[in-house]
Amino acid sequence: MVFILTVVVALSYLQVVEYLRTSGKLTSITTRKFTHIGIGALFVLCWGLYSELPEARYAAAAVPLGITLKFLLIGVGLLEDKATVETITRNNDRSEILKGPFIYGLVITICTVKRWGNATTMEWAQNLCGLGGLHNLQHDWLYTLYEPLSEPWLGTASFWLLATSSHPDHSRSICEKCRCN
Repeated sequence: MVFILTVVVALSYLQVVEYLRTSGKLTSITTRKFTHIGIGALFVLCWGLYSELPEARYAAAAVPLGITLKFLLIGVGLLEDKATVETITRNNDRSEILKGPFIYGLVITICTVKRWGNATTMEWAQNLCGLGGLHNLQHDWLYTLYEPLSEPWLGTASFWLLATSSHPDHSRSICEKCRCN
């Protein structure tokens, strides 16, 4: 049942982001980052719903694996999904999915299986998805305000600041609720 709930949460989030893009409420650049930021964070937050049995990691890992396999099929051209391509790529090129989204999905899937329930892995996954996306949104926002502020070093500095400014007790308290060690 938890697996189904996690799938529903993930797919619903992707559908909402896709709707915001197709309705013109958000640009493709923004929806790409919202997908990046939200899907991983929502997935990690669902970890606490699974049982403590070691096998639970496989049920949980099936969620990002399924989405990642969909990205693979779209990226190589075996599955046609124009809305997904337009929502998560920079240039509406399906092969772009094989770079960022596919690789991120593989990493999250592998980490779920190998490091299930580990507080460091949970924090790392949240940073990978959330802070990476926030860094790019901040970069795009600064660029529209004042082009010289969009230097690459500034984006890297902002990522570092966001990553190091999070309070370690915050991650620990979430992990205690999620039964992470």
